[in-house]
Amino acid sequence: MTTALHSILRFIGRQHWIPFGRERILRLFCHPDRQRSYPFETDFFGLRYPGDLSNFIDWTVYFYGASSHDELFIIRDLAAALRKEGRPVVVYDIGANIGHHTLFAAGCADRVVSFEPFETVRRKLDEKIAVNALANVTVYPIALGAENGSFPFYPPVGSNEGTGSLLPAAGVEPIRVPVRRGDEIVREDALPLPTILKIDVEGAEADAFAGLRDTLQAARPFVLMELLGATRERLAGEAALRNLLYPDAEFFTLAPRRGRRDYVLTPFDFDRTFEVFIAPKGAVAGIPALSGRLERGRK
Repeated sequence: MTTALHSILRFIGRQHWIPFGRERILRLFCHPDRQRSYPFETDFFGLRYPGDLSNFIDWTVYFYGASSHDELFIIRDLAAALRKEGRPVVVYDIGANIGHHTLFAAGCADRVVSFEPFETVRRKLDEKIAVNALANVTVYPIALGAENGSFPFYPPVGSNEGTGSLLPAAGVEPIRVPVRRGDEIVREDALPLPTILKIDVEGAEADAFAGLRDTLQAARPFVLMELLGATRERLAGEAALRNLLYPDAEFFTLAPRRGRRDYVLTPFDFDRTFEVFIAPKGAVAGIPALSGRLERGRK
């Protein structure tokens, strides 16, 4: 692919006012699953982002500017609100992968604590930290779970390196990774309690939450998570998910606002919500940047 075509496709990808069709055009000329290695470095909200078009998350950053704008922008708004209240901005990134969310959070947080057990993607996370000389990020080369030990991990297949999981995957040969209870690490290393927690562990969220129970109860952080099919099946209902968090947690659906680089918060539906936003009761109503994005009465 020529540099000129890259430039045209990047221009199209970043026209966020176009609600439909951009993805089809990009995939027609530069399909993420058929890309050869093409290293690049781009600006990422004032930080340097080294990537490669053969990786789906990097592909998304290259053409769209970021992956999951809605998640990033709510982290930004939460950080601003916490600072205004005089509270620390401490982000836990559980399942940090190649460091997309960690890098963004480092630009607006006092401290970022990231957990990533898979060395292949963790090297890319470490590269982002190094090229930006980030001093506020700590990376743990482990997974979080309900028990300590060495457990099978099923590496990702294909261009999307964010799909590795502790859950079995058909046809994938597992490796072993260290798993720790998060509460023990927080106590042993005297880590600051999280005020924002993002978790993406491909269906193993319940185990990670179980091992962080004391921390979640004490910190009552804002939580961002995906509710995948595997997660729903293992939880078997909304009550089980709520029981893993703190008692006064409010649940919302987080969604991108169509045609804009923005987000909305809508009513939570366990069976249909994909991106979940969790907050202490009343917190969203007290933050204008969030309460102004509430859309009520829509499932």
